[in-house]
Amino acid sequence: MEITPLGYLVLPLGLFLFIRGRRALFWALVVSIPFFDAYVLHLTAITAVIRPSFYFGGLLLMRQVLDGFVTGRFTSVKGRETRYLLLFWLVISFSLIMPLLLEGKVLVQPIDTPLDSFVLETQQFRRTNLTQLVYPLFMGLVFLVMIKELRDYNTLRRVFRLNVGLALFVVGSGVLYNFSLMTGQTSALSAVYWFLTGNAQFPVRPFSFGGVLPRMFTIAGEPGYTGAYLLFVLGSALAPVLLDRTQLLWGKTLSKHLLIAVILTLLLSAGTTTYAGFALFAGILVILLSRRSRWRSVFRVIGGTMVLLVIASLLFPFLFEVPLFQYLYHEHIQKFLLMAGSGPIRWQIASHGFELFAQHPLLGVGYGSNRSSTLLTFLLSNVGLLGTLPFFLMNWVVFRKGLSVYQHARNSDLKCIALGLLTSFGTLFGLMQFAKSESSLLYMYYWLLLAMLVASYRIMSQERTQSRNSGRVSDLAR
Repeated sequence: MEITPLGYLVLPLGLFLFIRGRRALFWALVVSIPFFDAYVLHLTAITAVIRPSFYFGGLLLMRQVLDGFVTGRFTSVKGRETRYLLLFWLVISFSLIMPLLLEGKVLVQPIDTPLDSFVLETQQFRRTNLTQLVYPLFMGLVFLVMIKELRDYNTLRRVFRLNVGLALFVVGSGVLYNFSLMTGQTSALSAVYWFLTGNAQFPVRPFSFGGVLPRMFTIAGEPGYTGAYLLFVLGSALAPVLLDRTQLLWGKTLSKHLLIAVILTLLLSAGTTTYAGFALFAGILVILLSRRSRWRSVFRVIGGTMVLLVIASLLFPFLFEVPLFQYLYHEHIQKFLLMAGSGPIRWQIASHGFELFAQHPLLGVGYGSNRSSTLLTFLLSNVGLLGTLPFFLMNWVVFRKGLSVYQHARNSDLKCIALGLLTSFGTLFGLMQFAKSESSLLYMYYWLLLAMLVASYRIMSQERTQSRNSGRVSDLAR
């Protein structure tokens, strides 16, 4: 077991917050979510890393159990999404029988192989089958606890604002990364990287138009993870601006500047995550804001984004003195058409996932057996239809609850928050189906997003119940 320099700070902090209570641990969990590349422990025996959000999430679960024993009350989170989650757990656990039945009969790409290499090996039951199973079980438990911690509107609103504030920190770390490479002064950057990961060998690349600039690294991780995180926050930041509810953030001026900063940082990542994410983002906005009174706002945002895309596409070649067509073709068009970069290999890996699903459509080849380049092909190839359907149904139920809040909530601010969360959910969940593979289940902000949607529905239901009860009291008083 190896402890990183960050671990020496976070580990005792977690114990201190554990004593303080669940609320303190919950806020520490939310703050630590963007630090995707950082970790506090490296468990060499099982080749696993413990990220700060995993650590605080684990302590939050332990504190929940401890409080239950002390008070003698173990409250459960009821709802159809919980039942589908339990069914998903049951199926993926039972699917581990498949590696034993298919040992030596199927070719898979093992989980522990690099995603950008297509290497097939004979199927066998591995230790990674068990270690991979821990992630969805753990994340699901944290999801259920987070729903309970988001017990009132004020807490939900604070988390909503905090997510947007943390995005500024992610953007700032990306600016620091590029500035350090432009000036050639990477010692500070290497020191930060060492502190977060314990690795002194920072992957510094030469600064060029086709190198680091369109592939911005931040504390959220490499550009794909950064793009996914910022797309998650963009929905939350955009909704209050469109609905003129900027008091949910920090005022009109800062809100607009925040939107520009997030969008520009997304453009700098210039990966498949960004291209697909922007397309999904625009589609979700058009669907959710289909009322005539909102069309102007929708087109204004989409048009502004397109203008930024054009400016960035023209500005980068000019700054680095390269032909415009060469820049667009080699750095964008080829990648978007899967003609360059990791795209062709990822498509090949996804195709193999579909082949495994066609051979074993019910339970797949066992959870954690085959690595794929999309979440959809990962689930289909590993747990088949029996495991994929409960997972998708759980997400559908959560989406429907959030949509109900947006359509029927009497609290206009709660309605606005629901719109932001729905936009983020539609973008992120759609993106997960063809980018980032099984690691999508490691997005703690994805599970936080689900928890916030469910919590918003519970808060609306509580407000309705209180309103009905107060009405009955008034009738009795008369």
